[in-house]
Parts: sequence; structure tokens; C-alpha cells
Amino acid sequence: MTRSHKPKSKRKSNRHKSAPLIVPELKAERSGRRLRVTASLDGKDFHFDTIDFNLATQRDRFLNGVCKRLENADRVALEAKLLELPNTLPPEQPDSGSESEPESLPLVKVSVNFLPNPPKETGTATAELNGEAVFIDSGIDPLKPKHRHRFLNAVSKNVLNLDKGDAEAQLLKIAQQEYQRRTEQQARSSGQATSSNPSKTSEELLDPMPKDIRDEAEAMLEDSCLFQKVLDDVAALGVAGERELTATIYLVEGLTAIGKANCRNHSGT
Repeated sequence: MTRSHKPKSKRKSNRHKSAPLIVPELKAERSGRRLRVTASLDGKDFHFDTIDFNLATQRDRFLNGVCKRLENADRVALEAKLLELPNTLPPEQPDSGSESEPESLPLVKVSVNFLPNPPKETGTATAELNGEAVFIDSGIDPLKPKHRHRFLNAVSKNVLNLDKGDAEAQLLKIAQQEYQRRTEQQARSSGQATSSNPSKTSEELLDPMPKDIRDEAEAMLEDSCLFQKVLDDVAALGVAGERELTATIYLVEGLTAIGKANCRNHSGT
């Protein structure tokens, strides 16, 4: 019995020393942003782990787990096989369940109307939706940005998904119209005053002014970039976000001044 036992022991020892390295089968499936990797041998799973594939430390953790359970595992071949796993998976599909982003709702447009209250600068602005008033502000001056922003914020609280851009554009148009109305009203008031007390002509007013200053002013008026320079100067003074309104005010003031000058010149002749 002793003789027969020793050869068997020796043969087992030889087989253990010459046993080839083994590369188990690997399979993976997505688990959110990570991969659940399973190692199997002869159709039986013997190790799995859920890892962040982009982290080398977690890949090493999986490899160490396999080699611990399979002593003659070929680690080099196993690592190469692991690195190929992402290429065997289908592309990640967006989640169509409850976590998907909701469809964006269409913007809602309101109609903005303004009723002035002279001689005060403030008036009443009304925002209407489908013919019904959703907000009324009876103390708004449309020429003041703070008043317009206050009105827009109040309307947006009452109207879900308000088209603020459209409502702001309507307010800017109202501001332009209101400025023109006030300017014309001032011109009429000034015309009534000058009819009873005629003022000097523009030439008479310019006579006391030094010639170099008049020449510089005339050169500026003939500058083709004058309009752009006026807008840049107003912006440099700290008036932000009102370029369109500034342009309208400048044009209205210029036309009004020209009209007054023509009236005085005609009345003088």
C-alpha cells in the first residue's frame, strides 16, 4: 500500500506544477454608469463585481478577486479580456422612464396695454391673456427699467411659462410711444409760451458763442458717425440695456429741435 500511494502522490504533484494558466470567461452588463462584470468557468459563475470601468483601481479589484478564487488564472490575458468588454456591449440607451426630461411647454404670450395718467409720469399697465386681465399695475412709468422689470416679474408669477421676451418688447414699444407723447406735449406747451413771448432766433442765440466752439459743433453735426457716438456716450454714462430706447429718444429730440428751429425761423421771416 505504501508503494502504490507514493507514485500517486508524485503524479499529482507533477500535474499541479505543470498545470496551464486558465483564462475564465467574462461577461458584462450595464448598471447605470457602471458595469456588472461576471467571471465564469465551465459555465459556472464564480466571481462578479460592479465597477466603474474608467477607474483602474476598480478594475484591479475585480482582477484580484478572480485570481484569489482561481489560483492558476492568467492575469495578463484576463486583464486584456477585461479591457475589451466595453466594446462588446451595445451603446447606452437614454432612460425613457420617469427620470426622462419632461417635454418643454410652449411659451405663453400676453397682450400688454398702457393707459397714461397725465400730468403724472406714471400710468396703468395691464397684461391680458385670452381677453382677461392677469395683472394690473396702476403706478408704472414705462420709461423706467425698474418699473418694467417689476411688471414682468409680477406677470410671470401669474402666467406659467410666460414669454418674457415678447412681453418686454411690448413694454419697450410702449416706452417709446410714451416718450414721444410726452415730448410732443412739452413742445405744444413750449409753443404756446413762445407765441405770447417770442424768443430769440437760433442765430441770435449763437452770436455770443465763440467761433471755435461753433465750428467744432458744426463739424460734429456733419460727422457721419454722430449717431453711433451718441449711443456709445450714453452707454459710457452707465445706461445699460436701453440702446434701442436711447436711439428713439435721441431721434425724437432731434426732430423736435429741428421743428422748433424751423418754426422760429419762419415766424421771424
